[in-house]
Amino acid sequence: MIDRLHNIQATTLLINGRYDEAHDMAMEPFFLHIPKVRWVQFADSAHVPQLEETERFMEVVRAFLRG
Repeated sequence: MIDRLHNIQATTLLINGRYDEAHDMAMEPFFLHIPKVRWVQFADSAHVPQLEETERFMEVVRAFLRG
């Protein structure tokens, strides 16, 4: 699917946690190939930053939605 990522036209928010199973190298192809992308890593989270860093997560999502 990586060869089709360039077709994503919507602005995209990628998130992962520093201790996530989705390590940076797993996220990088999405970051490199989606034209309008923002990638945020949560420093104190594993797989669920919405629960582990709720306040920062909400700030990130709020800012993303506001553009």
